Amino acid sequence: MQDTSKAFVFAIIAVVVMASISLSACGTQSLSASSPATVSQMYCQLCHGHEHAMWKGGPHAHTQTDVASELSEERAGQTPDDVIHGDDAEDCIACHSPTSILANSGMDETQALSYFFTTSGGVVTQDTTAINTDSWPDVTCTSCHNVLKDHPHTLPILSLYNARTGAYKPVDNASELCGQCHGNLLFPDTDHLTYNDWTASKHAKTQDDVASELGEERAGQTPDEVVNGNDAEDCIACHAPTAVLANGGMSATEALDYFFTTSDGKFTADAATAHSSEWPDVSCLACHDQHRPQRPAFFNPVTKEHEPMENATVLCGQCHGDLRFPDTDHLTYNAWTTSKHAKTQDDVASELGEERAGQTPDEVVNGNDAEDCIACHAPTAVLANGGMSATEALDYFFTTSDGKFTADAATTHSSEWPDVSCLACHDQHNPDSPAYFNSETKAYEPMENADDLCGQCHGDLRFPDTDHLSYNILSGTGGIGVPDLQTEPDATCTDCHMFVSDEDGGNSSMYHGHSWSIAVQEADGKSITSCTQCHDDIDTAQKADDLIKKWQNSFKALDETAQQNVAAATDAMQNVQNETLQSKLEEAQHNLSYAESDESGGYHNHKYLMSLLQDANDKALEILAVSK
Repeated sequence: MQDTSKAFVFAIIAVVVMASISLSACGTQSLSASSPATVSQMYCQLCHGHEHAMWKGGPHAHTQTDVASELSEERAGQTPDDVIHGDDAEDCIACHSPTSILANSGMDETQALSYFFTTSGGVVTQDTTAINTDSWPDVTCTSCHNVLKDHPHTLPILSLYNARTGAYKPVDNASELCGQCHGNLLFPDTDHLTYNDWTASKHAKTQDDVASELGEERAGQTPDEVVNGNDAEDCIACHAPTAVLANGGMSATEALDYFFTTSDGKFTADAATAHSSEWPDVSCLACHDQHRPQRPAFFNPVTKEHEPMENATVLCGQCHGDLRFPDTDHLTYNAWTTSKHAKTQDDVASELGEERAGQTPDEVVNGNDAEDCIACHAPTAVLANGGMSATEALDYFFTTSDGKFTADAATTHSSEWPDVSCLACHDQHNPDSPAYFNSETKAYEPMENADDLCGQCHGDLRFPDTDHLSYNILSGTGGIGVPDLQTEPDATCTDCHMFVSDEDGGNSSMYHGHSWSIAVQEADGKSITSCTQCHDDIDTAQKADDLIKKWQNSFKALDETAQQNVAAATDAMQNVQNETLQSKLEEAQHNLSYAESDESGGYHNHKYLMSLLQDANDKALEILAVSK
């Protein structure tokens, strides 16, 4: 009965759709003027109500206002034809609403821009707004699904509706479809290159890795034994979850058998890839529900449905942690949860209460003594609530009274606070290359190396006036009257803080350095330390800890002495007009402050830190000796 009813519905849709099909002069099929709204908005949802509801809540269903904003901000003074065909051409219609050319009995992209957006004297202005919104279809179902192919029930046939040709452009897979507008597959000169970034990443090159692992670790096992056996490992679930959609749908076991070679039904040491043109890698749809792509979602190959995630970090943790598979040896997410990077909100609250009581969020971020806490402590916090500024984020995530922070400033909306999450340091579409998420521009800035990434917040690369200067101290420069010095000239931040041992299956190996601790405790209770890779005599974590404490204690002792003497010298110089001594005092104050700006307590570039303190102390004593 249910199948009969569904067939009846499809029959109705077929009649409606076929009634809206016309043949052009060249014999190609095109949609009639009414079909985008009719088919997508009214009829698709009869059977695809869930997908339609998801689409309505996503950015693909809200594109007209964005186009209006872009036109007014970047195209004021241009005619619609200038926009589409001029020297700096940008065919907004082709991606933001390709089927809009079918409105008004059919038109080209230039005419569509004129019809759907206001102009004055035939040109776009700074006040350009959207009009005829009832006819604007957004990026609707028929933008990505060819409803003319065979039968309406075959809607999953992926094709881009090409606004220039008035015909569908077939694509091989969903990622290639996304890449038409979110990459340069349709327009080579576009600046929307998410697809291109993805193609350069490891996420787009997973099949060979799986083949290697099957050959090295699973020789002699059947696909079913790999997925469901005693030592089960569902390679498909993380390395290409949407692979189960190939061939009209199959299980993870069947997908392993289809995409990798076997002999007599078992993997061999020479296991190789197969049907590679159909292998989707970790594609767009692995992490995005295509009908609501802005919300992180994990594609579950078992249910063949997307599971919404609380945030992007939890999404990453499905495969780069044990959230999906408790027995996995990929524990990057787990390591991160143990680090300070995953516990930043309380620190910001404390600092606001101690140092910023009486100030508004805007005064904190933009005032005379500005400090953009969000930019380093949780840069992606500005993406909450659909997007906001750093000022708004401070106001949203921390309590105020009458619009001002108090000594009791506390955290709020903590479930939405992202800390220094995965996306703070990794562009999710090209996670292999270090990238800093700029909370002001809401865009990624690629870094030359990991140290430069660390230096954005643990140095002065982003904020010249910061007092967090570990990056600078490590370089052994910046002191006044103190020779440059690097205790370990070849050591980098990640050498010590993201050390990964070569012990297969050990915590250090599984954490991938994301605890940022120089020592990692293994399952047997033994701790290994990054120091060992350069210092053979420091072969245990305890020896490393003892040495670090020794350095920190000596730093603390000299720092306390230098503080007292520099303070005394500052008092002594209150009414002294002596340029030489005043310059000496400024150098002492600078070197003391600079040494204290290191966040290691004395072991980052220890010899240089001690020379800074010693210089500050010596100059203070010289001043005190003269002023007696």
